Order: sequence, then structure tokens, then C-alpha cells
Amino acid sequence: MDMSLDQSATPTRRFWRTWRREIIRGAVLFILVICGGLGLRAVFHNVKAHIPESLGSLGSFGDFNWGDGEGGDLFGRGREVGDPWEYRVLLKRTQHLWIRNTNGPIDVVAGTGDSLVIRVEKSWRTSDPQTVQLVPVLTERGVTICAMWEAREQRCDDGGDYRLNGVKKNDIAVRFTVQVPRNVPINASTVNGGLDIDGVSAPVEAKTCMWSGRRAHPDDLCVCVLTGIPFHFEFAASGEQPYLQPLGDLLHGVRRTADAPDRWEDIAFKTSTALRGSRCRVETAHISPDKRHLAICSEVRTLLGLRVHQAGLLYSIEEGSIVGRIAMGKRTPKGWIGAGS
Repeated sequence: MDMSLDQSATPTRRFWRTWRREIIRGAVLFILVICGGLGLRAVFHNVKAHIPESLGSLGSFGDFNWGDGEGGDLFGRGREVGDPWEYRVLLKRTQHLWIRNTNGPIDVVAGTGDSLVIRVEKSWRTSDPQTVQLVPVLTERGVTICAMWEAREQRCDDGGDYRLNGVKKNDIAVRFTVQVPRNVPINASTVNGGLDIDGVSAPVEAKTCMWSGRRAHPDDLCVCVLTGIPFHFEFAASGEQPYLQPLGDLLHGVRRTADAPDRWEDIAFKTSTALRGSRCRVETAHISPDKRHLAICSEVRTLLGLRVHQAGLLYSIEEGSIVGRIAMGKRTPKGWIGAGS
């Protein structure tokens, strides 16, 4: 007698025939979920690798309120200004003066006698100004005066030896006004704020930061490995080799500002000329704090447009020319990599 297929089939085969569609559907969904998870993980790691170490280069300073980033509004409207602190001392011509500040300007003028006269003011919004101390260190070599914020690590010592690391959150700024005796050398530095020196007869140990236009002590300046220009370390990206962080951010693709677009055509032409006729197009531009320079990321095409690179450069708005070297490289999923790296 004939038997149906269902009757002749084993229990395993009957189970498979009944539920195979659901089993296959579940297996496909499981594979899709696994693949999706692996894909998201890869995207996450790609984005993480794409963000360069330059982000957070000022982390060692802690939680400063830097004002507008240029020191311009640290004594402006909406801030309280306390009573001035004054310090006077006789200095010999063989002695030196070191002034160390972090958040605020330093103004230096020639004195009329043999005494050093320093006037210091603090400004703030909500923080306690008493948490910032003015520390004079007088030795045979001269005098060092430091503005000391509360921090995890503090140091103010002879010869301008000054360090703040891990500053507690605050909005306090300090302004130095210094009258220097004739022929007394001065060494002054600040991170956020102007450094103005006028009428001093002795040698002044200060150079200009190309990016901000401010004068600073030579020890506080770095040379950009990309362009060769000197700039203050506050604008440096973290890493073994110093480079200008705003320019690096453009090259890495993490900053996409489009400042001064009316200059882009001229910049592209001059970049093309400097690169011997390569096709160039400005992608992004970021203007400097003093509005005198532009950090530029330009697309560069060669081999009939088939090969694409990104070039980084600094452009002087006043002179209408490229300043320093042009850095060539290629943008990858891990960020911009310089040619020859």
C-alpha cells in the first residue's frame, strides 16, 4: 500500500519541511544583525582614528575661561576689577626681570628711576579673585614675579621658572603694568593676552607669534613643522612634532571654516604657481586672531586630475602672499598624512 510523503518521512524531515522558512528567515536576520554590529564598530573606530591628537592641546592648563581666545575681553564689560597690587624693588643693571602670566596682558614701559614698579589688577565674573596669588621671588640674579592660579601643580622659581598644570575651573584674568629701570633686561610671557613692550632700553627677550601677532618670550614659541613659521605654544597641537593646530584641523578635516572667501581665487592661483601649475582649489580657510593671516587647506590635483592631495599653507592677507612652506599630503580615514611620512 502506498504511503504519503509526510507519513514516510522521519520526524526530523517533517520538522524541517514545516519550519524551514522560519529557520532560514531567522538565520538571515541573525547574520544581518551581526554584520550590522561589526559595521558600526568599524565606523566608530574609523571616526575615532580620524580625530587627531590636536584636539585638546590645552588640556594641561585645566578649565580656564579664555575669554574670546585673544585676551581682548578679559577686562571688559560685565567683569569686576579689583584693587591693584603693587610691588617695588631696587634693581641693579646686572640683574634681570622675569614676568610670568597665563591669562591676561602684560604692558611694559620704561621707568624713570632705579626702582622696578609693578602694578597688577585682577578681573573676574564669578570666581574668587583671592584664589590667584602674585608671587615675587627675589634673588641675586634679579626678580621673578608670577601670577599663580590654583592648580594641581604649581611652580614659581628663580630665573622665570614657571609652571601651572591642572588649573581649577575659574574665570580670573590678571593684567601686569610694569615700569622697568633703565638697562635692566626683561623676560616676559603670557599665554592668553597681549605683550606690549615700549621704550625699554635694555635687551628685550621677546619675539612675535606669526599666528596671533603677539610678542612672547622665545622659549614660548614653536616652529611649525608644516610651514616653518614661529607660533606660540598655546596654538600647538599635541604630539612629538609641533604644528599649528588650526592648520592641522583643516588638513585633518575636523574644522571646515570658510573665512575670507573673496581671497580664495587669488590663493588658489598663487598655490598653483608655487606648485608648478598643479590644479588647486581652496577647500577651507581659517583666519588668525589678529585677522592678518589665513590658514588654508587646498585640494591639489595632478596627473590630469586623477591624483588628489591636500596642501596646507599660511597666507598673509596684508602682503597677498604665501608665508613659509607649503605642506603636501593626503587625507586618509586616519587623518591627513604628510608626503613622505
